[in-house]
Amino acid sequence: MDNYTIFETEHFTVRQIGDYRVPGYLVVLSKPDCTMLTEYSREQTADLIECISRAEEIVHRVIEPERIYVMKFGEVNPRIHFHIFPRTAKIGDAYTSEVDDQKPYCGARLVDWVWKNHESLGFSDEEIQAFVDSARMN
Repeated sequence: MDNYTIFETEHFTVRQIGDYRVPGYLVVLSKPDCTMLTEYSREQTADLIECISRAEEIVHRVIEPERIYVMKFGEVNPRIHFHIFPRTAKIGDAYTSEVDDQKPYCGARLVDWVWKNHESLGFSDEEIQAFVDSARMN
């Protein structure tokens, strides 16, 4: 298991995203090379739903964000993967200090802003690793 993997099943890996410095920002990665949900077997689909549900629950317990976004894009990496994103008060405040938006936020716009500005949020390697360590225990 690498430093950021939270858990794995036969068909999926759930891990802290490494490209963006936000504790609790997870990705559910498909092991089968599928680009459409219809390509999964019933067993794989059930496993996917269980992984997304478990990932969301872990983020909720450990981070206690105001909202959790679950997203599927597939633009850069067409293999199916889901983003589990914790929108915390800290992230919302940083976002609204630079963008003219208010609750209920445009989630896609907020995540795009975080992708471009994640380093300015000031999360440390230690905070990210602390999340991973806590998440593995949940």
